[in-house]
Amino acid sequence: MSVDAFHQETIPLQPVKYFAECAAEAGIPVWLTPSWLVSEEDGNPYNERTRRILSEFEPYHIPTGEGNIIFPSGNALKYLREYFDENVTEWSAYDEDPADVRTLSFLPDGEVLNGNIYNTDILEIIRSYKP
Repeated sequence: MSVDAFHQETIPLQPVKYFAECAAEAGIPVWLTPSWLVSEEDGNPYNERTRRILSEFEPYHIPTGEGNIIFPSGNALKYLREYFDENVTEWSAYDEDPADVRTLSFLPDGEVLNGNIYNTDILEIIRSYKP
């Protein structure tokens, strides 16, 4: 579950806490996934708010994962520029090298790697893939 200063700007905390409580009571394995600005250890106001939010989940005994670090892209770069290096360029932690495929994501219509599994065997699509 994403819980941090950034998600809780637009998502009220009470429904998230209720979901956490219900999941914990039902034995559903969940964990908290915060987003940190600069690093988890940094003492900036966003991280301090994230720590306060995480503390509200302590009664549910839900583990906290390592989370994510906010990267300089889109609104993060627009509104949080002061927290990034002066000459930072936009990048995303989710950008992948198209020549180094390690996972596949299929669209609902079967499209994957410039092919379609409804028309072509997945092994053939993988063998013929050229970025």
